[in-house]
Amino acid sequence: MRATAVGNVVVGVDGSRCSLRAVAAAAVEAEQRHVPLRLVYAVRDDDTSQRIDAIVAGATRVARFSTTGRSGLIITVTITDEPAAEALLDEARDASVLVLGAGAVPDRLGPVAAQVQEQAEGPVLVVPMVESRV
Repeated sequence: MRATAVGNVVVGVDGSRCSLRAVAAAAVEAEQRHVPLRLVYAVRDDDTSQRIDAIVAGATRVARFSTTGRSGLIITVTITDEPAAEALLDEARDASVLVLGAGAVPDRLGPVAAQVQEQAEGPVLVVPMVESRV
């Protein structure tokens, strides 16, 4: 694994509750590191421009509401036709950390999270769907 970069915090966005939890965690991480937050959305075959806009706008709102607001967090967006795992791995190459939602099934990573976690060259933070109760 390579050393931690000083680049963006990258987070995958797909509109699911789990991905919005990941966005919230990524926004806090970006704010603490004083680096930009990059939202990455991989377009699906059945997407419309309205759906994409709504998902990105919702994720941006979650990011803004998850931070103190004092840091002036910069949020950038990548919308790509690449498959989700490839897009996230590409965007994460120069990132400080890559943040992913674990997926909707408890105690099991979704296919994108599993592939990305296995192939990522840098740090990956996987956010579970539900808070663990320890």
